[in-house]
Amino acid sequence: IPVVDAQRHMLGIITHDDVMDVFMEEATEDVQRIAAVDPLEDSYSRTPILTLTWKRGMWLGILFFAGLLTALALRSYEHEFEQFGWLVWFIPLVIGSGGNSGAQTSTLIIAAMATGDVKVADWFQIVTREIATGTLLGVFLAALSMAPAVVLAPTLGAASIVPLTIFLVVLCGTFSGSILPLVFQRLGWDPALMSNPFVAGINDILGIVVYVSIAKLFLH
Repeated sequence: IPVVDAQRHMLGIITHDDVMDVFMEEATEDVQRIAAVDPLEDSYSRTPILTLTWKRGMWLGILFFAGLLTALALRSYEHEFEQFGWLVWFIPLVIGSGGNSGAQTSTLIIAAMATGDVKVADWFQIVTREIATGTLLGVFLAALSMAPAVVLAPTLGAASIVPLTIFLVVLCGTFSGSILPLVFQRLGWDPALMSNPFVAGINDILGIVVYVSIAKLFLH
């Protein structure tokens, strides 16, 4: 690519190697942000341990407090979990299903935005596709959860709490995973900042609220 000044005098060229270097640098930064790591200024092997620790620890600290919110959400429903102790057994399944589905969706959307496959203007199509996908995934995972729920829950009616919750949290996960990167892009922020751990943290709290709300509706 030729580089010229205002009078069209040639100043130099940009080679394809230069372009590829920039692309690789941007792609590497996006991958690091998706993993909740502050982008490294040098390669991994040349980054000092203290710098690496700081860039990782800063975001881990933020995620730590996000996890603390999950703990507080659990604490607020302490009475329900004491009264119906079997509900506790399915907490990892519930929050894992929502977090994993949200992380999958956000990664796909961020990658599609980076390659120009989708834009913020396509938000309706994206959200519609992810709701449809989330519905099918929710039905699939809910069906998988039904058998262990029937075995471990005290009654068949109580057992239905688990697959219904799984369905809803997966649907919420795909929706939030699709809309949050688009919101960040619309605000002018890097959508990669809405990384997997952040989406998973949001869906952890949401999953607990949905789980206990359905349990209270069925069991009371």
